[in-house]
Amino acid sequence: MVTKDLVSQMQENGKVVSIWIDSTVPVDLYEENDEFYKRAYDLGVKMITTDFPERANEVLKKHHAQKM
Repeated sequence: MVTKDLVSQMQENGKVVSIWIDSTVPVDLYEENDEFYKRAYDLGVKMITTDFPERANEVLKKHHAQKM
């Protein structure tokens, strides 16, 4: 499981944390939606590879603005 501490630890060791979303994964494991993008952002993930980059970008821009 990815946690904020794990992401922080990886970043402290010079790693860029990214996720690649597999669209064939069953929804009960995870569902790619606005909340998924926001959670990844809040964990400190720096890159998301998705079939829906425009959607992810819009969600993350709004989420980032709310955090400021």
